[in-house]
Amino acid sequence: MAYSVYFMFNSIYFPLRDLYLSVSQLSYMRKVFTLFINIISIQLQAQEGNIHTSFPLNNDANQRMIQESNFSFTAIALKSKEIRDFSSIGFINSADTIYFNNDLHSDNADGYFHSSLIHFEQAIKSIDLYIPSEVQDLNVVLINGSGEYSDFSPRKTIMNQSSDCELSGVVQQSEWRVGLPEPSYTRIFTDTGNMIVHHSAGSNNTIDFTQAVRDIYIYHTQENGWSDIGYNYLVAPNGTVYAGRDPAGGEQDQVMGAHFCGSNSNTMGICLMGNYETIEPTSELLESLESLISWKAFKDDLPVLESKFHPLNPELGVIAGHRDGCSTLCPGDNVYLKLQEIRENVNSQLVICRDDNGGVGDGGEDDGGEGDDDGGDG
Repeated sequence: MAYSVYFMFNSIYFPLRDLYLSVSQLSYMRKVFTLFINIISIQLQAQEGNIHTSFPLNNDANQRMIQESNFSFTAIALKSKEIRDFSSIGFINSADTIYFNNDLHSDNADGYFHSSLIHFEQAIKSIDLYIPSEVQDLNVVLINGSGEYSDFSPRKTIMNQSSDCELSGVVQQSEWRVGLPEPSYTRIFTDTGNMIVHHSAGSNNTIDFTQAVRDIYIYHTQENGWSDIGYNYLVAPNGTVYAGRDPAGGEQDQVMGAHFCGSNSNTMGICLMGNYETIEPTSELLESLESLISWKAFKDDLPVLESKFHPLNPELGVIAGHRDGCSTLCPGDNVYLKLQEIRENVNSQLVICRDDNGGVGDGGEDDGGEGDDDGGDG
């Protein structure tokens, strides 16, 4: 009897054990194979000289993921079809952990939720992520915005009050986009009634702002699939102003962007580079922002202390924040709470401009067209 029980136990136990080991081995081999394919994919794309690549990560319930690649990158982002909040995931850079923010401008047209970019001063190859064990279905996006471009930082942006309040010192797209693919689309122009202030919500650790603008351009065009960078202008913490979306000979301030909750008509988008939920804007940034808005308001005779109707907000301020149109933290509390002060400072500049130039600006000109290009943003 005992022998029969022993025989039955062995006849059940050992096949189950062998099956378990086989399944475990297959699972391990599958993970190794997936990692191998990811590495080969990165190597092939790097050899082709691409400026952008993305691939899935296998977290495997570990909290630390380190991976080397042949793809040099100057910025990194994450995307997922399941995860909406990336703030618990960090990039480990030397002794610091930089946590991702959510991309406030992605339209999720590809079915993915996106994080904002983390920028690096120099191109790196090591991916070192802290990922909570419950996080699955994660993809990494690598951007390489390096290149042979000129150093424009800082370039002082000046509004000349004695000469029709003209703006000088803006870095044009043809200057900062050197070596990157050109945008290709039929431009749409709109008569601007509202100036929308954003922040990039990216990392605050960069000082190469030209490279950061290039990173954003690649992210918008190669990853989001947009025809061009989403903003009309970008302002760096050192006060340098970059022209955004290429108007191809039209008016920079009137080419329709992709930045305001999918409803971009009659708006001009200004992106302040940095995350202004966590840091204060510099005086240089605020000065350039006010000069840019003052120039635009004088040019088009915009009442900066008032509001104008917009489909997303019937009382949208002529100077407004992204959050005034849809649910988002953009442009960050540390900027948003200063918007009224910015309006008043701009209005004071306009009084001087109008006194010095005998009235208002030329009122601007609508170059035709409405409707939203690229479907807007998130």
